[in-house]
Amino acid sequence: MSNFDQLENKKDFKKAVLIISGIIILAVIVAIVLVLRKGSKETFNSSTLNSNTPTSPVASNGGSIFSENIASWTSYYWPGKINTHYPSNWQLEEEKNNSGSIMGLKIVPPTGNSDDTIFIGGASVKCSTVLKYPKSACLRDKIQVPFYTNSQNQDVLAAFDLIFQNTILTEEQK
Repeated sequence: MSNFDQLENKKDFKKAVLIISGIIILAVIVAIVLVLRKGSKETFNSSTLNSNTPTSPVASNGGSIFSENIASWTSYYWPGKINTHYPSNWQLEEEKNNSGSIMGLKIVPPTGNSDDTIFIGGASVKCSTVLKYPKSACLRDKIQVPFYTNSQNQDVLAAFDLIFQNTILTEEQK
Protein backbone atom coordinates (compact mmCIF):
# COMPACT_ATOMS: atom_id res chain seq x y z
CA MET A 1 0.00 0.00 0.00
CA SER A 2 2.89 2.37 0.65
CA ASN A 3 4.09 1.86 -2.95
CA PHE A 4 0.65 2.91 -4.16
CA ASP A 5 0.76 6.09 -2.02
CA GLN A 6 4.22 7.00 -3.31
CA LEU A 7 3.13 6.49 -6.91
CA GLU A 8 0.00 8.57 -6.33
CA ASN A 9 2.08 11.33 -4.65
CA LYS A 10 4.48 11.39 -7.60
CA LYS A 11 1.57 11.75 -10.04
CA ASP A 12 0.07 14.55 -7.95
CA PHE A 13 3.45 16.27 -7.72
CA LYS A 14 3.94 16.04 -11.53
CA LYS A 15 0.44 17.48 -12.08
CA ALA A 16 1.16 20.36 -9.72
CA VAL A 17 4.49 21.10 -11.43
CA LEU A 18 2.85 21.04 -14.89
CA ILE A 19 0.03 23.35 -13.76
CA ILE A 20 2.44 25.79 -12.12
CA SER A 21 4.71 25.72 -15.19
CA GLY A 22 1.72 26.41 -17.46
CA ILE A 23 0.65 29.37 -15.33
CA ILE A 24 4.18 30.82 -15.34
CA ILE A 25 4.47 30.44 -19.14
CA LEU A 26 1.07 32.08 -19.62
CA ALA A 27 2.06 34.96 -17.31
CA VAL A 28 5.29 35.50 -19.25
CA ILE A 29 3.42 35.56 -22.58
CA VAL A 30 0.85 38.05 -21.25
CA ALA A 31 3.63 40.27 -19.87
CA ILE A 32 5.46 40.24 -23.22
CA VAL A 33 2.29 41.13 -25.13
CA LEU A 34 1.51 44.00 -22.74
CA VAL A 35 5.05 45.38 -22.94
CA LEU A 36 5.09 45.21 -26.74
CA ARG A 37 1.65 46.78 -26.96
CA LYS A 38 2.60 49.59 -24.59
CA GLY A 39 5.86 50.18 -26.46
CA SER A 40 4.03 50.58 -29.76
CA LYS A 41 2.27 53.77 -28.67
CA GLU A 42 3.54 56.70 -30.63
CA THR A 43 4.05 59.91 -28.74
CA PHE A 44 5.64 63.20 -29.60
CA ASN A 45 9.05 63.82 -28.15
CA SER A 46 10.46 67.23 -29.01
CA SER A 47 14.04 66.00 -28.57
CA THR A 48 13.60 63.56 -31.46
CA LEU A 49 12.64 66.23 -34.01
CA ASN A 50 14.82 66.05 -37.09
CA SER A 51 17.01 69.14 -37.33
CA ASN A 52 16.69 68.95 -41.14
CA THR A 53 12.94 69.62 -40.95
CA PRO A 54 12.34 72.90 -42.74
CA THR A 55 11.14 75.66 -40.47
CA SER A 56 9.73 77.76 -43.26
CA PRO A 57 8.28 75.47 -45.92
CA VAL A 58 8.09 77.00 -49.37
CA ALA A 59 6.02 75.78 -52.30
CA SER A 60 7.56 75.31 -55.74
CA ASN A 61 6.10 78.66 -56.83
CA GLY A 62 8.05 80.43 -54.07
CA GLY A 63 5.06 80.87 -51.71
CA SER A 64 4.65 79.20 -48.37
CA ILE A 65 2.34 76.16 -48.36
CA PHE A 66 1.53 76.70 -44.67
CA SER A 67 2.09 79.17 -41.90
CA GLU A 68 4.42 78.24 -39.08
CA ASN A 69 2.09 80.02 -36.67
CA ILE A 70 -0.26 77.28 -35.44
CA ALA A 71 -2.51 79.96 -33.89
CA SER A 72 -3.44 81.07 -37.42
CA TRP A 73 -4.50 77.55 -38.43
CA THR A 74 -8.12 76.42 -38.69
CA SER A 75 -9.46 74.29 -35.82
CA TYR A 76 -11.55 71.20 -36.44
CA TYR A 77 -13.50 69.15 -33.92
CA TRP A 78 -14.51 65.57 -34.79
CA PRO A 79 -16.97 64.69 -32.01
CA GLY A 80 -15.88 61.69 -29.98
CA LYS A 81 -12.56 61.37 -31.82
CA ILE A 82 -10.16 64.32 -32.12
CA ASN A 83 -9.66 68.05 -31.89
CA THR A 84 -7.09 69.15 -34.46
CA HIS A 85 -5.71 72.10 -36.38
CA TYR A 86 -4.68 72.35 -40.02
CA PRO A 87 -3.22 75.13 -42.19
CA SER A 88 -5.89 77.68 -43.11
CA ASN A 89 -5.01 77.61 -46.81
CA TRP A 90 -5.52 73.80 -46.97
CA GLN A 91 -8.87 72.08 -47.48
CA LEU A 92 -10.44 69.64 -45.05
CA GLU A 93 -12.92 67.08 -46.39
CA GLU A 94 -15.02 64.78 -44.24
CA GLU A 95 -15.55 61.18 -45.37
CA LYS A 96 -19.03 60.10 -44.29
CA ASN A 97 -20.81 56.75 -44.36
CA ASN A 98 -24.38 56.21 -45.64
CA SER A 99 -25.89 57.27 -42.31
CA GLY A 100 -23.98 60.57 -42.34
CA SER A 101 -21.47 59.68 -39.61
CA ILE A 102 -17.92 60.90 -40.13
CA MET A 103 -15.59 57.99 -40.86
CA GLY A 104 -12.41 59.90 -41.69
CA LEU A 105 -10.85 63.16 -42.73
CA LYS A 106 -8.74 64.30 -45.69
CA ILE A 107 -6.54 67.34 -45.38
CA VAL A 108 -5.57 68.51 -48.86
CA PRO A 109 -2.58 70.84 -49.28
CA PRO A 110 -2.39 73.34 -52.17
CA THR A 111 0.30 71.35 -54.01
CA GLY A 112 -1.92 69.87 -56.72
CA ASN A 113 -0.56 66.36 -56.00
CA SER A 114 -3.13 63.85 -54.69
CA ASP A 115 -0.31 61.88 -52.98
CA ASP A 116 0.19 64.87 -50.65
CA THR A 117 -3.24 64.39 -49.04
CA ILE A 118 -3.08 63.71 -45.31
CA PHE A 119 -5.64 61.17 -44.09
CA ILE A 120 -6.98 60.91 -40.56
CA GLY A 121 -8.98 57.81 -39.68
CA GLY A 122 -11.22 56.23 -42.30
CA ALA A 123 -13.63 53.36 -42.68
CA SER A 124 -11.98 50.09 -41.56
CA VAL A 125 -8.60 51.84 -41.16
CA LYS A 126 -6.58 50.91 -38.08
CA CYS A 127 -3.18 51.98 -36.83
CA SER A 128 -1.71 48.63 -37.88
CA THR A 129 -3.02 48.93 -41.46
CA VAL A 130 -1.44 52.35 -42.16
CA LEU A 131 2.11 51.14 -41.56
CA LYS A 132 2.40 50.49 -45.31
CA TYR A 133 2.30 54.24 -46.02
CA PRO A 134 5.57 56.20 -46.29
CA LYS A 135 4.51 58.39 -43.35
CA SER A 136 2.11 57.25 -40.63
CA ALA A 137 1.42 57.91 -36.96
CA CYS A 138 -1.26 56.94 -34.49
CA LEU A 139 -2.98 58.51 -31.51
CA ARG A 140 -4.08 55.80 -29.08
CA ASP A 141 -5.90 55.50 -25.83
CA LYS A 142 -9.29 53.81 -25.59
CA ILE A 143 -9.65 54.51 -29.32
CA GLN A 144 -7.14 54.55 -32.18
CA VAL A 145 -6.91 57.37 -34.72
CA PRO A 146 -4.39 56.75 -37.53
CA PHE A 147 -2.74 59.54 -39.52
CA TYR A 148 -1.12 58.68 -42.86
CA THR A 149 0.01 60.03 -46.23
CA ASN A 150 1.73 58.91 -49.42
CA SER A 151 3.55 62.23 -49.72
CA GLN A 152 7.27 62.50 -50.37
CA ASN A 153 7.10 66.32 -50.25
CA GLN A 154 9.21 67.49 -47.30
CA ASP A 155 6.98 70.54 -46.76
CA VAL A 156 3.85 68.37 -46.54
CA LEU A 157 5.67 65.96 -44.20
CA ALA A 158 6.65 68.87 -41.94
CA ALA A 159 3.00 69.98 -41.87
CA PHE A 160 1.96 66.35 -41.18
CA ASP A 161 4.17 66.33 -38.09
CA LEU A 162 2.72 69.64 -36.85
CA ILE A 163 -0.86 68.50 -37.48
CA PHE A 164 -0.21 65.24 -35.59
CA GLN A 165 1.55 67.01 -32.72
CA ASN A 166 -1.29 69.50 -32.35
CA THR A 167 -4.12 66.95 -32.31
CA ILE A 168 -5.69 65.61 -29.13
CA LEU A 169 -8.08 62.71 -28.59
CA THR A 170 -11.60 63.63 -27.48
CA GLU A 171 -13.17 60.26 -26.78
CA GLU A 172 -15.78 61.32 -24.23
CA GLN A 173 -18.63 60.87 -26.74
CA LYS A 174 -17.45 57.47 -27.99
